[in-house]
Formats: sequence, structure tokens, C-alpha cells
Amino acid sequence: MNLSYHQKILLGCVFGLPAQEWCRFLIQIYGLKVFGVRQARNLKLNFHPKKLKGFGIALRAGSSDVDVLADLLAFERYLPEELNPQPQFILDLGANIGCSTAHFASLFPEARIFGVELETNNYELALQNTSFYGSRITLIHGGVWSSAGRAFFSGINNDAFSICLNTENGREVTTFTVDELIDGHGIPRLDYVKVDIEGAEQEVLLNCEPKWLEKVLRLSVEIHNAEIKPKISQRLASYGFRVRDSSRHWCGLMATRVR
Repeated sequence: MNLSYHQKILLGCVFGLPAQEWCRFLIQIYGLKVFGVRQARNLKLNFHPKKLKGFGIALRAGSSDVDVLADLLAFERYLPEELNPQPQFILDLGANIGCSTAHFASLFPEARIFGVELETNNYELALQNTSFYGSRITLIHGGVWSSAGRAFFSGINNDAFSICLNTENGREVTTFTVDELIDGHGIPRLDYVKVDIEGAEQEVLLNCEPKWLEKVLRLSVEIHNAEIKPKISQRLASYGFRVRDSSRHWCGLMATRVR
């Protein structure tokens, strides 16, 4: 049975949240106006997804944070299609408010998870949303790029910040190479890498030599420019991966090491 987007959201709500939280979630996801919610930008709503074993996730009311929670409840676009044996090291590039990072920690209790988030408010909320897992999760504030240093980023929605060349309206952030992150945190290998970095995948995978891929067993890449998808696929294949279209995202790739 093929379910529509809205049916999946509803099922995720019914089976993924405690009953008393359904209404709040549906009000947010469908944009119904509730007195004070849209105006109270600092208002946070707390949810306790069953997939996170009841640990809390805080969202900013009236923001795109609810879409991030919807992904967790209904779609899981960031998950690998297969991951066996159990992973020990996971890198979450584009952690946003920490939903995916927390889900990795819940699914894989033996894993160390490293999350990277560009935007300060997202990063601080991710710290709160992953605090239940203690030292198993390490969050890094900054952006992944082809070189280490400083760069500017911009964006409108909380889930769509990206590094840009326009410095006039951008905000400054520290950048890291993926190699630097791996070496700096003493990560011997990466069993799984999630890449959702709002266009920076071109810089990280194509505009430099991604030697870090040699330490990766599996990864998923969400591609924000369909024109570069074949080039990224070829680059991953050259590093020994079998590459295929993702069944979870219309413009994503899944890669598994075969040599």
C-alpha cells in the first residue's frame, strides 16, 4: 500500500508520539494558527518520540523544526538502508537540532556519534536534544568545507542554512575539513556518514580530494543540485563504493564500500 505524504505524517504522529502530544504536533505540522504561538518566537514545544525511547526533543514553535521531527516520525530519510554489523562510529554532517543524531544514539547503543551543525541556535538546541546520551554524542559547531578557516553562511529556514560567497548578508562561521574532524577526534573509521549540508556536498566531495572517504564503510548524501549527482556518484565509485539512488530521498545517493 502506497501512502501519501499526509497519511505518513498522521501514522507517524499516531504511532510515534504519546497520545497527549498528537494535537500539538498536528497543529504545528499543518500550520493551524493558535493564539500566541506564531508570535512567540522563543516558545519551545517538547515532544517525546517513541523512537527516542521517550527522551525529549524540543522544537521552536511555528518553525521548520517540526518538519525535522516529522522526518524522524514518518520518513527517516537520513537512515542507511542497511547497516550490519552494528556501527561503532557515525558522523552526522548537518545535525540541525539533533533529531537524527539522537536517533542514531537510540538505534545503535554501542556507537559513538559525532554531529556537525553550522548555525548557532540550531547547535545550541541540538546540545539540549542530545544531552540524554552523555559522552556518546559529540557535537561540533561549524561547517564542513574544502578548507579549514572562516566562511560566511546564510539561509531563511532553520533547516536550510548554507555556506555562501556573499559576505554582505551572511554570518561568519568556522569551517573544518572532514579529514580534520576525523583526525582531531581520533576516529579510526566511520561505519556510517550522513551528508545533508545544503549544497556544500559539491565543495566537500568534488572541489577537493576527499581522502576521508577511504575510512568510510557506508554513507548517504542528500544532493541539492541534481546536475552534480552523476559526478558525485562517479567520485564515490572511484573510492570503492557501490552507489545507487536512495529509496528514502528523491535526490539522494546511498553508497556502500565494496573494495
